[in-house]
Amino acid sequence: GLTLKLAMAAETFGQREPARRGYEHALRLAPGEPTASNNLAMLLLHEGQTLDAAESHARAAVDAADLPVFRDTLARVLLARKNPPDALEVIAHAVS
Repeated sequence: GLTLKLAMAAETFGQREPARRGYEHALRLAPGEPTASNNLAMLLLHEGQTLDAAESHARAAVDAADLPVFRDTLARVLLARKNPPDALEVIAHAVS
């Protein structure tokens, strides 16, 4: 929806806080929306302080729509959490 598009635009222009709030609002409007979950996970990963939440959102995206781009985000979060074996498993499934 429009909220998701506005959040994505904010992120494109480097406005991380408005983007984060936008993704969170998009998820309140449409719980489980995979693109909002994935993009929020990546944003949280780049912030580096909320890896639990980033993993939760990344997993939600993969659960909702098992796409390679969503698995890539989950693998990146798992690597940041120092979990290479699970990250490799996630990526291996994406390319198989």
